[in-house]
Amino acid sequence: MKIYRSKIDCWLAVMISGITILPALPLVISGEDIWVVVLLAFIAALEIAVVIGFRYVIDGSKLIVKALYVINSGTYDIGNIVEITPTRTILSSPAASLDRIAISLSNSRTPLVISPVDKDAFILALTAINPDIRVKS
Repeated sequence: MKIYRSKIDCWLAVMISGITILPALPLVISGEDIWVVVLLAFIAALEIAVVIGFRYVIDGSKLIVKALYVINSGTYDIGNIVEITPTRTILSSPAASLDRIAISLSNSRTPLVISPVDKDAFILALTAINPDIRVKS
């Protein structure tokens, strides 16, 4: 079993948590409704934990995508991977960076978009298991 961390764009984490925290600033300044501020701070912390907690696990012939380090958000058969393409799509995906790869699967119309820190080693590990994967530059 090999675990790959997600690459993290700091600006992305700041933007995600900022969207939650900014509306609370007037409440912080006025000193009113401190519980709302505490709740929003908790939600922002949870959002950041999710963003930094993405992991991609290669376990035998399976690719497992995990969020918050332990929550299994998807399991994919590496034998079904057809193609890997670099992408910078902004669509929602289990990736904490816009430096991403799109993994096309034979049994899915929508590619899996992820952002491993060491993309080359990750792709090499996948192609060692399934040498039929086409890798685009």
